[in-house]
Amino acid sequence: MALPRGIYKRGDKFYIHYYCDGHRYRESAGRTLTAAKKLLAKRHNEVDEGRLGIKKVPKVTFEEASEQFLEYCRQNLKDPARPAITIGHASKHFGGKNLKDITSWDLELYKKARRNTTMKNGKRISDSTIRKELLHLNRLFVLAGEWGMLPQGHNPVRTVKKPPESKGRVPELSEEEEAQLLEGCSSGIRPIVKLAIYSGCRRGEILGLTWDRVDMDAGFLYLGDTKTGEPRAVPLCETALEVLRGIGHCEGYVFQNEKGAPYTCIRASFNRAKKEAALDGLTFHDLRHVFASRLRRLGASLGDIAEALGHKGVKMTLRYAHLSPDYMKGVVQRLDQTATKTATHLPFPVSAQNE
Repeated sequence: MALPRGIYKRGDKFYIHYYCDGHRYRESAGRTLTAAKKLLAKRHNEVDEGRLGIKKVPKVTFEEASEQFLEYCRQNLKDPARPAITIGHASKHFGGKNLKDITSWDLELYKKARRNTTMKNGKRISDSTIRKELLHLNRLFVLAGEWGMLPQGHNPVRTVKKPPESKGRVPELSEEEEAQLLEGCSSGIRPIVKLAIYSGCRRGEILGLTWDRVDMDAGFLYLGDTKTGEPRAVPLCETALEVLRGIGHCEGYVFQNEKGAPYTCIRASFNRAKKEAALDGLTFHDLRHVFASRLRRLGASLGDIAEALGHKGVKMTLRYAHLSPDYMKGVVQRLDQTATKTATHLPFPVSAQNE
């Protein structure tokens, strides 16, 4: 028996579906066709009279949603700059569109366009960058739903396949390369770079360090403004302590420029130093990786390294504490010391006919 339009059955239950403001809604309607017909008629009347109680979602453009999203980022994120960059790129693709009209296919086209984008240095946008941008856009759609700009659950980014998370590079810095890098640094940033190598602190943590958070006697830095938002104590080795002793104690910030103001950006100076040391691929953040991988080579556990880096778990630490392929080759070659000397390549057996 054909069921009336708007009613369908699954198992022993009836269901109804109807439309309101262009959106389809479904409801369970009991176990009898009569009950389903009554409920469907009731819902149609409520829709016609505007009494259904479904909030009509206003038309919101991508720009309007982005403006509110960026304000949210400024209020709640330690570093709102990266989402702002994402919105800048996305606005070129979605500008003028209503937020609810953006589809997963639109986002696939955005992903393709970004992948084909060439940066000023001639390189293509990495999959890692595209993944981060899609995650920012995903957050925008989730929040837009919570703010009433979209129907709850409407999120076209959710079904877009995101590039896999990068496993990261394995930055290496030999003792000779470290010496060359430090030699190329100006006198102002040399202690900053060396402290990064031997403490594992982030650039912002070092530049924002003040003397009242340095305990030379105990050998600790006490950081309050960290990426995770939680204070942590950073243990210092003797080399890191020597760096701090060589600066000369004064009030305020540990690292100050010639005018007595704290450093805010050392990118240009660091870039000159790494270029002079023929380490063009090195980034300042790589120094944190170098710190972790050196601890790993010295036998520190992932848990210990995670604690030293201020990670909440070892998952992120795994990306920092990589061991170089050459080092791992040396580790595996230690098996040669235990190998038996019995020959494994025996001569080809002589057949009985030739005996």
